[in-house]
Amino acid sequence: MGGCEPQFPDDFVYKCVDVADIPSENIRSSFNDVSKFICSALNRGGNVLIYSWSGISRCATFAIAFLMYKLATTLDSSMLLVRKARSNIYPNPGFMKQLRAY
Repeated sequence: MGGCEPQFPDDFVYKCVDVADIPSENIRSSFNDVSKFICSALNRGGNVLIYSWSGISRCATFAIAFLMYKLATTLDSSMLLVRKARSNIYPNPGFMKQLRAY
């Protein structure tokens, strides 16, 4: 995997998704799978860290998709919620297009 090697596999449960931060990347195909993983962790009383290298595009896209999935919110509402926690998010244009379609 491209830089997504679990560092503490005995201590944490990982869901690694190898996604390039380029507009043509198909990130949408992972939205439901990642959202179900997050729901499962939260339902077991766990915490979730959504991580990407810069924390601006990929992880923000997955966080927004999760909120849309779990809370049935709009893209705009979900982006506002994520922006409240991390103000400098900026999903790339291709990811935004896929979020709109989702």
